[in-house]
Amino acid sequence: MDCIYFDIAKAFDTVDIEILLYKLNNCGVTGSLLEWLKNFLLDRTFCVKIGNCLSSPKPITSGVPQGTVLGPLLFSFFISDLQNIDVNKDIELKLFADDLKAYKIFEEGESNNSLQDFINKFQTWCELNRLSICTEKCEALYIGKNNCNNDYLLNNNVIKKSDEVKDLGLLVNSDLKWKSHIKKIVQSAYTKLFALFKAIRSNNADFLVHMYTSYVRPILEFGSPIYNPYFKNEVKLIEKVQVMAVNMIYYKCLKNKYLSKPNYAKMLKILKISSLTKRRNINDLVLYHKIRLGMVEINKKLIPTSIPTNTHETRHNIFIPFCRTNVRHNFFSIRVAQLYNSLPYNITSELRLAVFKQKLNSSDFPSLDYYAL
Repeated sequence: MDCIYFDIAKAFDTVDIEILLYKLNNCGVTGSLLEWLKNFLLDRTFCVKIGNCLSSPKPITSGVPQGTVLGPLLFSFFISDLQNIDVNKDIELKLFADDLKAYKIFEEGESNNSLQDFINKFQTWCELNRLSICTEKCEALYIGKNNCNNDYLLNNNVIKKSDEVKDLGLLVNSDLKWKSHIKKIVQSAYTKLFALFKAIRSNNADFLVHMYTSYVRPILEFGSPIYNPYFKNEVKLIEKVQVMAVNMIYYKCLKNKYLSKPNYAKMLKILKISSLTKRRNINDLVLYHKIRLGMVEINKKLIPTSIPTNTHETRHNIFIPFCRTNVRHNFFSIRVAQLYNSLPYNITSELRLAVFKQKLNSSDFPSLDYYAL
């Protein structure tokens, strides 16, 4: 598979307001609402302040106001006709705000002309809409052992070939492994943890736990269903951040309450938090359950299918396809199916999502908490 990541230079700041108003009108936004939006967008000014000196006001001639509720919504309207580009059916597009990627899955010996054709059409679309593609920041990611690493041209320049690309906050490698991403989030979490505990003078354990779970733990859990590690050393690497946080809270707040330091498992119970491994697995299962209940839109090929069985306890048994590679075996749809099948029927048959999650949090299944410490 070849995947091209595009970067639109200063996308929100360079939106042509007249073109945006024209597209809003075409989408059915008319009358007083369109006039209101026109007044919202036009006749805006800005000033530059250096020290105590303030420049005279200058007109803003393009862009949607950033930091406003309407800004991202208006930008979505502006790029909504991107889907109208005549694209070959074997090209897949994924768009989130101003982040666009286009990819194609190749059969052996197949040409890359259709992907290059989309690049050319996207470049033309940007020119017509007065947007500029930052060629230097565009990247091509090549996946597959027999990939030919074909060159792709943009503005008569070869798009930079990368083994690792940042995709909506996740570092995606060409080998589809997550070592680099895990290393990055662990370093970031340690930096935030030490800065936080250095700044906070409180000796209240509950308050410090709240600070840790609010500012540090989310760094380690963002997008976890995608990269939830299966190598023990990576599981341990992530868990050690929380071990460090728990130890810091113990020595700062609880040292005088115990004759000897409780082990990690006991400290988690004292502080009323779960291991990071258990939380990641519960997040996996909640998302999988939502998919199974039809609450998440997903490729129909990835929707779990049940195996008919006469056993009452296993009426939820999910079919798990055969996998040739270790990477594929540990993809979300495969690994979570195995974990899901291990749950009792009274949990997986629960239709209320909040109750399903509550039952998982209160459960004590070893398969949810296999951290290697």
